[in-house]
Amino acid sequence: MSHDPTTPNPADQPGQPGQPGQPGQPNQSGQNPYGQDASDPSAQQPGSKFGTEAYDPNQYGGTMAEPKKFGLLKKVTIASAVLFVISFIAGLPAATDTTLLREQMEATGAPVDESMLQMAQNMAIGTTVATAVVGLALYALVIIGLYKRQNWARILGIVFAILSVLGGVWSLFNSGAVMAMGGVGVLSIVLGVIALVVNIYWLVLAFNPQVAEYLRKPRPASF
Repeated sequence: MSHDPTTPNPADQPGQPGQPGQPGQPNQSGQNPYGQDASDPSAQQPGSKFGTEAYDPNQYGGTMAEPKKFGLLKKVTIASAVLFVISFIAGLPAATDTTLLREQMEATGAPVDESMLQMAQNMAIGTTVATAVVGLALYALVIIGLYKRQNWARILGIVFAILSVLGGVWSLFNSGAVMAMGGVGVLSIVLGVIALVVNIYWLVLAFNPQVAEYLRKPRPASF
């Protein structure tokens, strides 16, 4: 049967099935017409319309939300500083108690007279005050540094807290002379135990991975 040349051939019509490359037809090779593999799962993910990963604000030095434990760390630091001041005030009677100083000097076998006793008392008071001043200065550095989101403040606080814990444990094992002071000695020991617990908890918070990561990340630039 002859074909009428004036009648269009259906196979030559655009958009008909079986014509690869025509508009509206799927590519038989499985390739996306925009240059991406249609079978690639990354092309179907939200936020990756052009083949890129979704933006993560924490990934490229962006702003990281403050962990709750970091806020708790700052509060515990202030509480530890308050306990330090209270312990200093409670420890002043021990530094000025001449009876206790005399017993300690006699225990060493050294001769005791009023001038030596007065000198020992002055040295004890000076040592106590100097320790308090240095301690408060360290607390101030750590607190200011933490509120400014500085990692060196966390490291300094860790060193300070470890020394405080070791000193607190040593004091508890050598609290016999303090107990002899009666109510004041008992108060000093109770405050020492509370401070020991607080400092150990501070170390737990300071070593928390989220807190450490938050402080290691650079702060966003402020203009």
